[in-house]
Amino acid sequence: MDAAVRSTDPKDVWRFASYKQFMRKSNEVVEMTGKIEPIEAPVDRYNLDNVRDSTGTLAIIQQEYFEAVRANLHILRAYLPNKVHPKPNAP
Repeated sequence: MDAAVRSTDPKDVWRFASYKQFMRKSNEVVEMTGKIEPIEAPVDRYNLDNVRDSTGTLAIIQQEYFEAVRANLHILRAYLPNKVHPKPNAP
């Protein structure tokens, strides 16, 4: 997500139009992570049925969704190293 934001023209108001795909992937990552380690951090899961597609939202709303997902994944990324410890290999 960070690379997508950096590599686009800051004047392009539609650069966050992929927000719903990022929301879907974020849900998948959070769900998969929760199966490995319970998540006690304030990490959101998004109800995509209640999120409009890009053609039904304003550019500023798309950016808000995008940035919310980005913050969500940064929280998860910061949380995990303190909780998940690799299991030692059995002999």
